[in-house]
Amino acid sequence: MHPIAGWLRHAVLALGLSLTALAAHADKNADQIRADMQAGRWTQAEQRLEGVIARHPDNALAYYWYAQVLEKQGRKDAAAQALARAETLAPDERFAGNREQLAQLKRRLGVEAAAPAKVEEAAPAVVAAPPAPRQEAPPAEPEHRGSGMTWIFVVAGGLLVVLILVSRRSGGSALKQQRQRWTAEINDTIKDLADAQLVSDANPALSEAQRLSNYDRVRLVKSDLSAALGSLATMSDFSPLLQLTLRARDIAAELRGEERPSDRMRREQQAQLDRDAEIAAGRGQPGYGPGYAQPAGGGSSWLRDAALIGGGAVLGSMIGGASAHGRRDDSWTNSSSNAASGGSLHLPDDDDRWRGGGGVDVGGSDAGFDFGGSDSSSD
Repeated sequence: MHPIAGWLRHAVLALGLSLTALAAHADKNADQIRADMQAGRWTQAEQRLEGVIARHPDNALAYYWYAQVLEKQGRKDAAAQALARAETLAPDERFAGNREQLAQLKRRLGVEAAAPAKVEEAAPAVVAAPPAPRQEAPPAEPEHRGSGMTWIFVVAGGLLVVLILVSRRSGGSALKQQRQRWTAEINDTIKDLADAQLVSDANPALSEAQRLSNYDRVRLVKSDLSAALGSLATMSDFSPLLQLTLRARDIAAELRGEERPSDRMRREQQAQLDRDAEIAAGRGQPGYGPGYAQPAGGGSSWLRDAALIGGGAVLGSMIGGASAHGRRDDSWTNSSSNAASGGSLHLPDDDDRWRGGGGVDVGGSDAGFDFGGSDSSSD
């Protein structure tokens, strides 16, 4: 692979993994605030939410959580202002996971509910029936992981396309270099055969019939080499050339009375197998050296990079989910101390804990709301 292509491949991989880390950090920030509210750590939740609102003033979900945290601390006026801001940013109230808890919060803050529909003037004597209890909408599933992973996969896909294009271009350059190398190798092999033929012709120990036999062998293999040289411009699989040049080198060595290269290669391969056996038996030290296979590279490296980028994204999502699950489990074991410190978290079912069964609603959809960025507060 060309050095520039290799550098770009590593840069793309680093960028993809960095984006994964950023997405995981944004999920963690929202989970930290949710955990603080469920545990009754109102001061820490307030500090984190103030940081989010300062960076993202259009985050309706952050204002809704902020209103609940302020109300828990007895600051009703500020809580009412925060709730009004949340409803202004999201009039459909999609930030609320539990509409009944939202209504209770409004009553505690003295916020007027939406005006009921007017009774038709055509029937003034009919007393309007009391409104049916509002059907509680099912809590929206938290979507921060899905939304975060969507754009990270889009970016990773774009990076992968760029990497494939660069790899193909560098692969074409590598193919050209391979053809140039084999052109030189075939020409050198033909020259080697011609020199060996001269040695055979000048050998007084050979009979005329033996010299003619050697001449025929050289002529045939030179013909095969010339044909391969003519088709090299369209060739992409060079393995047949290796066998052909090795056979030609063997003939040249026989004409000189030298050891054949193929015999030497088999001897070296056997020595390699013996060394590998010693390493496997614990009598040697593994390592790279003459005859040892080096780590493979080449055109398929972009596949490994794609797997790393995709694997990094999935791993970031798994880590975020595991950390959130761990914080949820902590809320069970610390429920008694939470109640004593002002939090009213109890031990309901799993859905209640995510909706804020202790009097806070943290189950609203955060799709489209950004909780990313650094946070200076600590647990």
